Amino acid sequence: MLKREAKALASIIEQFHNYDVDEMAVSFSGGKDSLVVLDLAVRAGVKKAVFCDTTADFEETIQYVKKIKEFYGIDLVTVQSKLDFFDSIENIGLPSRRARWCCEVFKFAPINDYGKKLGIKLFITGLRKSESQRRQLYSETDNNPLLPFVQFNPILEWEDYEIWEYIHTYNLPYNPLYDVGFDRIGCWCCPYKTTKEWGLIQKLFPEKMSVFEKILEKCAKKLKIKDKERFITKQGWTSWISPNRKITVGKIESCQNNKLSDFDVTLIEFEAQNNEKIIRLLPALTDLFWKTDNGQIKVILDRGKRKKLKILIEKAINCVSCGVCTSLCPNGSLKVDNQSVYVDESSCTSCGLCLNASASRLRGACIVRNYSSKAATILDLRD
Repeated sequence: MLKREAKALASIIEQFHNYDVDEMAVSFSGGKDSLVVLDLAVRAGVKKAVFCDTTADFEETIQYVKKIKEFYGIDLVTVQSKLDFFDSIENIGLPSRRARWCCEVFKFAPINDYGKKLGIKLFITGLRKSESQRRQLYSETDNNPLLPFVQFNPILEWEDYEIWEYIHTYNLPYNPLYDVGFDRIGCWCCPYKTTKEWGLIQKLFPEKMSVFEKILEKCAKKLKIKDKERFITKQGWTSWISPNRKITVGKIESCQNNKLSDFDVTLIEFEAQNNEKIIRLLPALTDLFWKTDNGQIKVILDRGKRKKLKILIEKAINCVSCGVCTSLCPNGSLKVDNQSVYVDESSCTSCGLCLNASASRLRGACIVRNYSSKAATILDLRD
């Protein structure tokens, strides 16, 4: 363990050759792995850390984070999404192993906002390869496609027993949830919870299970699930993915245009509220648009951008202000408020990255557009 410890500590110290201390922060989850990496980072001289309150964390974890802040006396900031986890189930759908939108909304978006505001360039994490098959592919210095920062994983090769040996050697205060049987810490209703952990939650936190089962019951009714026992009691929801049943809310109608390189379209049959959302985002693609006397939107656009126009419209009208997509903008021009996503025209270069629907960044360029079974869509009436 001493060799692992010395190597991890040295690797963190080496980062000071590339970053100022104010540009580095520890991503702290409240679990044992992030405790070890936080301790190592503090020893190395790092002075900032961030914890994401997903609104679905155990209260024990929230209180533990406060204790850790006092224990180390560092700038440990708690950040939170603009949304509530359980309310979002109604708007987006049940998160599951096949539809894992929750981390993007409740972890990546708040961390992205925190990092941009404080000028963070390097996040130090407690990720370890032995935690999952997917993490076997990680390297010590990595990148999360939804976080525009360098991710540094100094304990990537550590084994579970080495984590606990370090904690006990230095008598570090660990999360009390480990003492009652939990192997991993995180959202109490995470779809990746094991059968053992669901049993613990039922035994130790019956009031939480009661509330969540009512939510699952409501979802099962809405989804017309026949085998409710399998879906709810046997955690069938954890591998569920809702069928795609998008709702048409408007149309793109082509107009006459003699220029072969451009096309004119009119956005028709949209509600006034949706029109306002679209107008706020249109500068990301073009500045040639205006409202007609009858309340419709007229757009002139390069023909090669027609697909992006459709993505932009659906992105605007489906927006729930989760903020995930703002990480797609290299200039920080994409922003969200309580109304919807919008673009700051003063810094936007119309690069179109926020409308990239590839899987490598944010599939569908929007959480709701990609995951919700009731996402709004439009008809494209081509020439």
